[in-house]
Amino acid sequence: MARQLAGAAACRDRLVAEGVNLEAFNNVETAADVAMVMTALGYETFNVYGTSAGTILAQHLLRDFPSRLRSVVIDSNVPAGRGDVHTEAAAIAAEILDAVVRLCEDNDQCSAAYPDLRREATELIDRYNREPVTVDVFTPGTGEALEMVLTGHLPGL
Repeated sequence: MARQLAGAAACRDRLVAEGVNLEAFNNVETAADVAMVMTALGYETFNVYGTSAGTILAQHLLRDFPSRLRSVVIDSNVPAGRGDVHTEAAAIAAEILDAVVRLCEDNDQCSAAYPDLRREATELIDRYNREPVTVDVFTPGTGEALEMVLTGHLPGL
C-alpha cells in the first residue's frame, strides 16, 4: 500500500509539473470518454457493468448517454452525488446499516426474529471500537494474504 501511495503521489507531482490540470479528470469526463471510445471502436450501443466506485461512472453514463446503453449492471452501488467514496466510506456504511436495521424493524417477521437488532448492532460496533479484531483478507488475483484490522468505526447508528 505504501508503494502504491508513493507511486500515485509521484505520478501526480509529475503531471502537475507538466501543466496537466488534474481537476479536468472526473467521473463526468470519464463517462464522456467511455462513450467516445465506444464510438471509435464502432459500437453504437454497449453494455456496462459497474461495481462499488465504478457504479458512479455507470450512473453518469445512464444520465448522459442513455440511448447508447444496451444494458447496465450496478453492483454494490455508491450514490453518484456522494463525493469521494473513500473518505465517505464510513458514513455510507453507517447509512446502509441504519437502513437495514430500519427495514428489519418495519418487517414483522424480521423484528420478531431480531427484536433488539439496533441495540445488538450498536453494542457490536462499540465492542470492535474498544477491542479491534485482526482478520486475514486475500488479494483478488494473487491470493496474497493481508492482515486487516476490523473496527466498529461507523458514525452514529
